[in-house]
Amino acid sequence: MQDRHVHSFYCLHGSKRTTEEILRERIAAGAKLVTFTEHAPLPAGFHDPSPLRDSSMSMDTIWEYREEILKLKAEYAGECEVRCGLEVDYIEGYEEPIREFLDQYGQFFEDSLLSVHFLHGTCVDFSHEEFHRLLYEHCEGNLQELYRDYYRAIATAARWDGGPYKPLRFSHLDLVKKFKDQYPIQEAYAHELAIGILPDIVAAGMGIEVNFGGLRKPCREIYPAKPIISAAIELGIVLSYGSDTH
Repeated sequence: MQDRHVHSFYCLHGSKRTTEEILRERIAAGAKLVTFTEHAPLPAGFHDPSPLRDSSMSMDTIWEYREEILKLKAEYAGECEVRCGLEVDYIEGYEEPIREFLDQYGQFFEDSLLSVHFLHGTCVDFSHEEFHRLLYEHCEGNLQELYRDYYRAIATAARWDGGPYKPLRFSHLDLVKKFKDQYPIQEAYAHELAIGILPDIVAAGMGIEVNFGGLRKPCREIYPAKPIISAAIELGIVLSYGSDTH
């Protein structure tokens, strides 16, 4: 089993367990390959919209994080392959500083993810209250418009020239559905939007992950939904697997 989306105690919104404790938990679950993908520092000039200001790792700890993972990589070499990666946010309007970050640091991280957590400067997945604010302040209450906007951002991220160190895997592709119980949308429509941007991912030579963290979230469903996974397989998109353990 591979788990290529795991966080560490460097995640400000995660648990206080040590990174080694988290690794041993994943090994006990059967993982033979574990990639730590801590949230990369947010780009210069972008202010964390999370009410707790805890969306990412601090720039001050990026080398400490890397050294911690490399230490575990050496210590557990005979038991599990450990990789050091990042979960990098694509944020519209901040492409240049994100590219600059990747140009400087990307070479030091071997297995990273690209995510879209922020839309119009608001967290898509922080809470249903924040989702409500995003919906009504930027989409005038039109849920279909919000979903269209989200997948437009995903397609733009796929087409974005992030340089040689741009992550080649998308995480939780349909994260926008996290609060679908509070804000229901016709699933066929939502799936159609997601499937519609898969050719952009193909053209970019990117893969997507099957993220089991969604089973622990309000949507109680893996990311992305099964019809989207089936469509991705038909298009030859490479899948990876992650628990999104924090």
